[in-house]
Amino acid sequence: MSCYSITLLLIIFCNGVSVITMLQGTFGYVEYFPGDPNSRLIIAAPHGGYLKPRSMPDRVAGCWDGSRCVWRHSCGFPDVSRCQANTARDTNTRDLAIRVWENMEQLTGIKPHLIISNLHRVKMDPNRSVNEAAFGVPNAMKAYREYHSFIREAYGRIRGAGLFIDIHGQSHPNRWIELGYLVSTRRLNENNAIPQFSSIRSLYNSLRDYVTFDHLLRGDYSLGRLLNRRGYRAVPSPGIRAPGRAAYFTGGYSTMTYGSRFSGRIDSIQVESPVHLRTDRRRPTYARDLAKVLRDFMALYN
Repeated sequence: MSCYSITLLLIIFCNGVSVITMLQGTFGYVEYFPGDPNSRLIIAAPHGGYLKPRSMPDRVAGCWDGSRCVWRHSCGFPDVSRCQANTARDTNTRDLAIRVWENMEQLTGIKPHLIISNLHRVKMDPNRSVNEAAFGVPNAMKAYREYHSFIREAYGRIRGAGLFIDIHGQSHPNRWIELGYLVSTRRLNENNAIPQFSSIRSLYNSLRDYVTFDHLLRGDYSLGRLLNRRGYRAVPSPGIRAPGRAAYFTGGYSTMTYGSRFSGRIDSIQVESPVHLRTDRRRPTYARDLAKVLRDFMALYN
């Protein structure tokens, strides 16, 4: 059983004062800012953490047992070729998520839910299954469970349809914003996406009498189109319908777990932002624009 601390934050904006409730996990490794009762949006930042407690050994590599990776520090001989852990931090995505969250409230008057991991990815990765995420380290496993418990708590507060946005960062050379819907590169390239296998299955089912899945994925009703209209290059979108041979992230563990691919009415989209949009100079404007895009996209849930 986890014990959470509840903190009240007094935030002073130009147009007034806001009191914000924050729930912290053990040692402050994860944080949850509950949204307003009428919010349908959950924002998460799993890979922007910076804490590296010495009590936690680094995630380096698991061991290969002949058929699969065994993710434990005591597994034997680490296999870095087949079982290397991804420990790269998504720089500035924590701040990006917070800025999007703040801007969404300012634009709509409704505060979204926000869940953050403050642990560096070398210690714990919330966007993996628990064994790969924590390597059996007790405090890492506890932080992992608290992170996902906060997401489930946010889910429980949403009535009806909603959207989960997982904020990530990547350094691919094309510098696109990559939107992950659990649709593979091959299916995007071949124009063969199957809505029932996507992370926005619920949204499509609610609109299918009026909108094709392709329009929702990369056409007139897509998140990519809204980004294009604000001058950003995104894939999939009307501007870049498919990645072709370029590197592209389709969506990870959280997109699979918390989207509507298998059930439910809450969809999920992984937003992978390129490095140049996460710099100190570009990040404030980009966060504001991303919030505007999400505001407009959320109109589909009304």
